[in-house]
Amino acid sequence: QTLPILIQTMKTRIITNPTAGAGQAKAQMAKIRSLLTAAFPNAEWLESRNPQHLTELAAQAAQLNFAQVIVAGGDGTIHFTANGLAGTQTALGIVPVGTGNDIATCIGLPKDLEAVVNTLAAKRIRHLDVGQVGNRIFCCVLGIGLDTPALQFINASKWRRSNLLYNWSVLRTLMSYQPRHLTLNSDDLHFRGDILFAAVTNTRTYAGGIPITPSAQVDDGLLDICIIPA
Repeated sequence: QTLPILIQTMKTRIITNPTAGAGQAKAQMAKIRSLLTAAFPNAEWLESRNPQHLTELAAQAAQLNFAQVIVAGGDGTIHFTANGLAGTQTALGIVPVGTGNDIATCIGLPKDLEAVVNTLAAKRIRHLDVGQVGNRIFCCVLGIGLDTPALQFINASKWRRSNLLYNWSVLRTLMSYQPRHLTLNSDDLHFRGDILFAAVTNTRTYAGGIPITPSAQVDDGLLDICIIPA
């Protein structure tokens, strides 16, 4: 499957996620609103309440024939928005204000907010590969094994989202993690054995810049695989 990225025509819906980046999005919202309003003066603005609401708002925009949905947030925000848009004709524009921003980095978006909005307004469209598991799609990384309890720890933590928290969660999980058995078959790889971690990836990095599959490309029609045996 592919997901169209970035166009400017006719109807635009802008969705903000105030919890993205441990509140970074909310802190920068005045600047984001000013820049996007200048570039997309007729856009409809909505704020998401939770991850599922992001998907619902994006899917609704596609059903109403919006040309694009622009989201301000991080990789999680993009993931849930993309699940409402993949397979439709509505494109996704990204204002990266999350903790990691791996997807935005890997598609070449600048870090400066003004430069990002100029990019969005330039009317260029790209296609982003996505993977699918059941009825859900992913744009970044599908992790198997160690990262599941690590992510559960992060999500339950009251600490601010940061690379330090990500690294600590992995070290903490390693202390008690029991390796899992994995059988994996693809066109180029057949693996059977116990693993600490495996990742099926679309991006070069995840979790705020960790180079999990450095040769991955987001639009080559392929997914990459990293396996860390037990």
